[in-house]
Amino acid sequence: AEKKIPVLLKTPAAVRFISIEPMLSKIDLKLWLNLYGHIGPPCCNEKEGFHRVGEYKESENQSLIDWVIVGGESGPGARPMHPDWVRLIRDQCAVAKVPFLFKQWGEWAPGKCIESQKQYATKIFDATGKWNSCADDWITEKDDGPIMYRAGKKNTGRLLDGIVHNEYPSEN
Repeated sequence: AEKKIPVLLKTPAAVRFISIEPMLSKIDLKLWLNLYGHIGPPCCNEKEGFHRVGEYKESENQSLIDWVIVGGESGPGARPMHPDWVRLIRDQCAVAKVPFLFKQWGEWAPGKCIESQKQYATKIFDATGKWNSCADDWITEKDDGPIMYRAGKKNTGRLLDGIVHNEYPSEN
């Protein structure tokens, strides 16, 4: 994000969007969603701030990004995506009034997102910040959490906290 988003901001575009797919780590978009309220020339650091190239900001709260898409990884070597990473982006977009689209969980999802009662491979995000295989019959989310289940892209769906986030930028 720190390398690529500044390049995006310098590119003339009608709609500037970020596609975080697959999301494999925590990403904080506060700076680019302008949640700090900075005004200034296009640059690459929090101290000087950002603004849209060739435009003046109407208010201190105008986002530099028009749309954010998040999705998990799929395929044979897919890694889980922590639900809190997605929630952080969703919540930051809500504060900045930027449309948020949650595309998919990918191969892995929290147990409550999976309807089938089949047995699936499980992983837990431990205190060291790593995904580890676990048997969900002996560990609970209270121990560490969350437990993610490998159910396949077709079974994991698009629900984040029971909601489909399907927002798109307006055409205005």
